[in-house]
Amino acid sequence: MPDNALYYRLAYAATLLLYAGYAISLAWRRARLARQRAART
Repeated sequence: MPDNALYYRLAYAATLLLYAGYAISLAWRRARLARQRAART
């Protein structure tokens, strides 16, 4: 039986990086929107 544990770990790590990047981009967008709204008022 082949040992596939490394592939699963790499896949989980890649997924984690994608989700973390998405969360960071959402936080950055939210902060930028807040700055734009504050500048308008």
